[in-house]
Amino acid sequence: MVITKDEENQQINEDVSIYSKYQLKDSAWTPLQISREHNGRRSVQIFYDSCKYNPGFPDELFSKTSLSKQGSQNLAKKNKN
Repeated sequence: MVITKDEENQQINEDVSIYSKYQLKDSAWTPLQISREHNGRRSVQIFYDSCKYNPGFPDELFSKTSLSKQGSQNLAKKNKN
């Protein structure tokens, strides 16, 4: 729960995240449902069918060179659209 004050209208805002429907996945308890509420009203609800931890990505995928290349490609795609 996070409580903040809106400086514009002096209203107190309450944001709550609720994690539920936990299942054991790859040795980690994982919530398959996440709900978020803002001032008592549901604003987001997420359902997962499955999840996988450490799916075997190659280490070089996370190298600085690879990340720079991927970032450049994504930026080029964004500018193209």
